[in-house]
Amino acid sequence: ALERFQYADFDFGLPEIGRQLVASDPELVRKRIPFSFSVIKQDVVNAFAFPGGAIFVTEALVRRLGASSSELAAVLGHEIGHVRHRHAQQRIVKSRLVPFLLDVLFYDDGDARQES
Repeated sequence: ALERFQYADFDFGLPEIGRQLVASDPELVRKRIPFSFSVIKQDVVNAFAFPGGAIFVTEALVRRLGASSSELAAVLGHEIGHVRHRHAQQRIVKSRLVPFLLDVLFYDDGDARQES
């Protein structure tokens, strides 16, 4: 999935800001999550995090913030929080668990017999 992104020609200092934020949180240091911080070429103002620590900020968002490293740090801190609290993993589990349980409960083996 990550291969689909076209990376920006310049990182705008994003990796360094991200590394500093991670280093300032003892729990993240202890967990040793392999964070990566990348700017991707998109005209949409957005930032997002994948499970495992890959964080992406669109070039449009970086340009909108201008040279403000404090605003960029706030965006990265927000995305780091998603990774830290495993929001994406929780969403994936919830979205797959209910359909799986329903399939198990209402399994139809196709033989038209009542199961006991």
